[in-house]
Amino acid sequence: MNWLEFEMRYYSIIGLFMFAVHGSSPAYADVTIKALSALCSSQVETDRNTCSAYILGIIDVSFLFPKISGGGVCIPENVQHIEVARSAVVDLQGLLEKETQKGRDGSDMAASLRIIIYLARAYPCQ
Repeated sequence: MNWLEFEMRYYSIIGLFMFAVHGSSPAYADVTIKALSALCSSQVETDRNTCSAYILGIIDVSFLFPKISGGGVCIPENVQHIEVARSAVVDLQGLLEKETQKGRDGSDMAASLRIIIYLARAYPCQ
């Protein structure tokens, strides 16, 4: 399986899972890279906790995906999930900065998909 097939399979699984859990909830649809980055960098502790909880939820969902050699998400047991969430925030903020430089604001990019892609690249199954 090539990387594109792998990513598309994950997109499908996440989309179906989120639709099953949330239906067509506008609250889910509004979680973009821009919105999540704003929560993560907020001075308000509740916002930062919401950001962490969202990312930790995505990490939890990633364990439902099949573990395939050369793909999938396999976070080692000795790695704290909160540290993974913090590194995902750095990745999101870096992407938002790149998008801003290109004249885009990240308001049309789903945060959950970017987090899954980050996890699969940072913690691939061997």
